[in-house]
Amino acid sequence: MAALAAALATPALAQSGGRAVDSTELDALIVTARKREENVQNIPAVVSALGADTLRDLGGATDTRELIQFIPGVTFIDAASRANAEPNIRGAGQARLPNSDAAIGLYRDGAYIPGGNIGGRTFQRFDLFDIERVETLKGPQGALYGRNAVGGAINAITRAPQFRKEGEATVSYGDHRTLGLQGIANIPVTETFALRFGADHTHQTGCIYRRPDGSCFDYLKYGAVRGAARWKPSDRLEIVAIADYADSDSDSGGVVLTRSTMTPINVAESNARSQLTSSQSNFNLAIRYDLGWADLYSTTNHRRRKSDWYTDPDGLTTATQQDLRTDEARTTFHETRLQGHTERLNWLVGADLFYLKDDYNIRERGRAPIVNAMTMTSIDPNSDLNTLLNSKSYSVYGSLEFAITQQLKISGEARQSWDNKKGEIIAVRINGQPRYVDFPPGSPQAKPDLDFQKTTWGVTGSYQWTPDILTFARAATAYRSGGFNSELGNPCNMPDEVPGTSCNLVDVPFTYDPESSITYELGLKSSWFDQHVILNANVYRIEYKDMLANLNNGIPPMMDPLNGAMFLANAGDAKANGVEIDLTVRAPLPPEMGRLTGTVSYGHQSGHFKQPPAFLTTVQAGNELARLRDNSVSGNVIYSQTITADWRLRASINVRHEDGGFQAAENDAVLGDFTIWGGRVAVENANWSFAVVAKNIFDERYYTNQSGASLGNGLQDNYRLNDPRYIEASVTYRW
Repeated sequence: MAALAAALATPALAQSGGRAVDSTELDALIVTARKREENVQNIPAVVSALGADTLRDLGGATDTRELIQFIPGVTFIDAASRANAEPNIRGAGQARLPNSDAAIGLYRDGAYIPGGNIGGRTFQRFDLFDIERVETLKGPQGALYGRNAVGGAINAITRAPQFRKEGEATVSYGDHRTLGLQGIANIPVTETFALRFGADHTHQTGCIYRRPDGSCFDYLKYGAVRGAARWKPSDRLEIVAIADYADSDSDSGGVVLTRSTMTPINVAESNARSQLTSSQSNFNLAIRYDLGWADLYSTTNHRRRKSDWYTDPDGLTTATQQDLRTDEARTTFHETRLQGHTERLNWLVGADLFYLKDDYNIRERGRAPIVNAMTMTSIDPNSDLNTLLNSKSYSVYGSLEFAITQQLKISGEARQSWDNKKGEIIAVRINGQPRYVDFPPGSPQAKPDLDFQKTTWGVTGSYQWTPDILTFARAATAYRSGGFNSELGNPCNMPDEVPGTSCNLVDVPFTYDPESSITYELGLKSSWFDQHVILNANVYRIEYKDMLANLNNGIPPMMDPLNGAMFLANAGDAKANGVEIDLTVRAPLPPEMGRLTGTVSYGHQSGHFKQPPAFLTTVQAGNELARLRDNSVSGNVIYSQTITADWRLRASINVRHEDGGFQAAENDAVLGDFTIWGGRVAVENANWSFAVVAKNIFDERYYTNQSGASLGNGLQDNYRLNDPRYIEASVTYRW
């Protein structure tokens, strides 16, 4: 829950000894924060966690946007479509384009998993299936966890096979004629060896949006299978292997609506194909061995995803434009860690590596010829843009915590990272000519080879005033690797070209440097009234150096797709400040009245650029940081009550509110404010559960992204909306 849980844990088997997080268990909550079992209230860090039972009671989550509905302090960037969405913590994660690194560390069973350009910056659906819990650690994690964890890290922990026979089967049916089938079977083969299998299937045949001819725009067909094995021949050795495969076919999630046409919001004017197909697999192997004087951990993960994404870029029925994006990404992660402890000392050392290979292609067709107003020549803008990326990262790290007294502790952590990125940009028009005349294929700009290295560190001091009150102070750094831009635009050749019309208004840098930050944080963790009330709070300040910003060269791609370009650039230094407050209350009801637990979290943050480089004429000093919400509030209430000796009622309500902020560093488009409510009601016994889930109960609609011509007042001509209300009923049988 909001203030009650673990920081990031590695690997999955390290979690199996801790108790699952349950919103009704406020006292003596044990989790594996900092990679060892501890009471969550004794951890000097800003953390939250959702256990499987709590997540189910709140309505469940099949994607990252639904998951973030329940995680305080984390927002969601849903830009052009679901295919390139990602989470955002404390404003980090605002800059993302093809081949760039995410600013939030995403982990599956302790392994770093982001990578690739279509769906590579968020959890996939199978990552959230049959999970034990999801843990979120806010604040920079560049030392202990590394890999671009500028704003924080999120770890989805899969349920490992258990040494008992159990399973469940669920049938659900919801709005838009959505049928869901899920099954899980756990088989204890011997007392030391167990298997676990799962399957997940969803088929949506109705639709949210329709085309003008009445046909459906959106649809979904998804299927996934999982197999897992756990071998524990002794208390000293444990091995867990988990393998997943998923296949999906859906619309792209990129319904473009246009204000100027005044079309109803449930009608998508797109007249071209809109489809996203993806096949993906993930394999994780986790090993723990007790050496007697220390524990040895090993985590290996291999992930592969292949996607085809068709879109209608203008979203209108008046043109025949059609884009096809194909992406094939492969990532490999390995970590080896050794850790131990004495009465006053906790320590660990480790090393990891991460490989990414990605082949990303954009094929643009159906665009009308462009006439150069100066030369009166006609140019065919239809083209292919293929980017090959080979990225390697290596790190060594360590952590040391020393108890000066029983109350006073100090800890330090450090990491040394080495990154290499090699790429090749092949950009040609369909007639074989270079797309970017100034940068033909094979030129130095089209074959970047970049090396980066960085030392990141963190220092934390904590004092346990009483068994129920802890304060801490922390300073930590983080680092996000630099890279290269694949859209290069067209430098101006004066006086024959007009900046912002036929050539760049802002010249695109070929490469960009790493982004780094240092965060200063003060925190309080406290419990009151015999653990019935838990109040946690923190304040922070972030100082960014060479902050990355997502920008454009001043030529709208819809007007000139050949020369229009989106790119990343270092926008100079920036700062951000924030305060976060989490409150959890367990109402002291008489036993006959059931159990009632509520949480509420509030966050306020602000930030701005200090002095952007002179060439970034569209970003001014004092501009607010992109995607940084002024205010965010989340809360939920879970109630359970015995109906009969066998049956129990479980009901919940949840809410999330966000307001303020701008979509981009130029501050020319505002983010949509919203308040979303959800809930669940279930009647269940030891074997059966009958439930109804409602998401976005009051059908709140807000724009998740804007583009096109500016209309003033922070609005632009084209926009996308969030999903409408969704209601689903389900039946589950457990054994």
